Amino acid sequence: MPETAIVDQTHVADNLQALRDQGASMETQRAYVASRFGEEAAVRFDAIEGKEQTWENRYAEYRRAAESILRQPGLESTERMRQIEVLGENAFTAENERVRARNLDTLPAQQLYALILHPADSPARPWRRHRARDRLH
Repeated sequence: MPETAIVDQTHVADNLQALRDQGASMETQRAYVASRFGEEAAVRFDAIEGKEQTWENRYAEYRRAAESILRQPGLESTERMRQIEVLGENAFTAENERVRARNLDTLPAQQLYALILHPADSPARPWRRHRARDRLH
């Protein structure tokens, strides 16, 4: 890929992130992608965003269930961790999803609560910054 294309994609990803940080709607973000790359890219953007939203919802469900396990009285810590491990294995069947979930599990609790309570508009989604750049073309 030519260096100018990489620079342009980086610029677009940064602009998309800026739009997200400003609270831009998905329609606004999609319109931006369409204006830069055309309708085909906007359709791919829609598909990527749909998959991402599905994953974020699954992760939020997993976190709520894990928090519930952590709050169960009478469980030994080793049993809690075993149950959470089994929960993660069942919730995320692909290895890359399990790795992603484990990495998110290491975020400070404040960021995790933001993800769980407001997954669609949370600035605590560090994995989103480069995703658009990696998949638009």
